[in-house]
Amino acid sequence: MAVYRFDGDIDEGHNLQVPSEVPKGRASIVVIPQSPDSFDWERLKQAVHDAAAGPYHKRNKEEIDAYIRAERDSWE
Repeated sequence: MAVYRFDGDIDEGHNLQVPSEVPKGRASIVVIPQSPDSFDWERLKQAVHDAAAGPYHKRNKEEIDAYIRAERDSWE
């Protein structure tokens, strides 16, 4: 597997110009914004607030199984 790293700009239509040496076909794309304006500071603040609100409740097997059953039931 080859890895190609390049910098580029995403335009208003969310298009990205890919260098010609990158082969055609399906690819996994990772976007790392380089502009501080594009960072979602509110989401980070909310995550910090939620983490500070109390201890994380680690679910046990029964709780996880119940959650999965409820999700599957919602698909029908």
